[in-house]
Amino acid sequence: MSFRYARKTRRELEGIANAYLRAHGQYRGCKVLIEEIVEAEGYDIMPVPGLNRYAEAYLPKREGMLFVDEDQQLTQPLRYRFTLAEELAHILIHRQIFRGKTADEIRQLYDEISDSDYADLERNAKYLAACLLMPKSTFIERFAFHKARAQSKTTDTREILSGVVVSVAREFDVSRESAAYRAKHLGLVSEEDLLALD
Repeated sequence: MSFRYARKTRRELEGIANAYLRAHGQYRGCKVLIEEIVEAEGYDIMPVPGLNRYAEAYLPKREGMLFVDEDQQLTQPLRYRFTLAEELAHILIHRQIFRGKTADEIRQLYDEISDSDYADLERNAKYLAACLLMPKSTFIERFAFHKARAQSKTTDTREILSGVVVSVAREFDVSRESAAYRAKHLGLVSEEDLLALD
C-alpha cells in the first residue's frame, strides 16, 4: 500500500478556513483567538521544555493533546500563535487520513509518504495556518484601509508598504513576515515589493 497525499489548492484551503472560522471563529478585533479555538476543539495544550530540539509542536497519536515547545510559548508569542494555527490546520485537513488507524498503521503511512508529498502536506498546513490567522476578506479590507491611510501621508512606495505590513501584522497579531507573505499570496503586493521590504 503506497500513500499519496492529495495536495489542496489555495482556493480549497481558503474555503476550508472560511467555513471553519464561520462556524468556530473567536476574535478580539481582527485577532483570531487561536489558542481558545484549539482548546474548544478539545485539545489540551501541553508545554514541553526543550521540544524545539525535535519539533515546534507535536500532535500525539492520542486525540485531545497538543504538545508545544515551552520556550516558544513563553518567549515567542507570534511564532507560537502560528504554530498553533499550523497544528489546527493539520487537524482540519489531515485528520481524515489518520482517523481510525493504529499507531503502527500511521507509522507505516509516514514511512511510505514521498518527500514531495510530505512537502506538499506541510506547505498546505502552513498556508491554511495563514488563512486561519488572517482571514482573507478581513485581511484585504484592513490592508486597503491602512494603505489608503499611509498614502495620505507619503508617496514613498516602500515606506507605504512597510507601514501597511506593520499595521496589519499588529492588528492580526502575527509577524511582519507572515503578514507580508499573506499580502503577496492574496495579490496585494508583488514579489518585488516583498523583496524591497528586507
